[in-house]
Formats: sequence, C-alpha cells, structure tokens
Amino acid sequence: MSAQPIHPHTEPDRVPRNAEGIAAALEGERRMEFYRELLAAAAEKAEAVLRR
Repeated sequence: MSAQPIHPHTEPDRVPRNAEGIAAALEGERRMEFYRELLAAAAEKAEAVLRR
C-alpha cells in the first residue's frame, strides 16, 4: 500500500500566500481592512492575519 494520492494535486494556488497576493485578490473596503489589520498587527501576529 502506498501513501501517495491517486490523483496528485498539481494545480497552483489561486492566490499567492503573501500580503501582495492576498491584497490583490481583495477589493475596495476588504483590501483596506486587510492592510489595516496587517499593519496594526505585532510581528508575531502578522502570520495569523495572512492566514485569516
């Protein structure tokens, strides 16, 4: 028995998992809210903002 998936996931992420990619995927007020939260977050909390 193999641990390999039958159909490997080969599609790239739809949104790059960085601040620029996430901001580009958002529009208007949601983008501004994202930047406000990211800039207000302490360094150790910034990753949580990106993941959310």
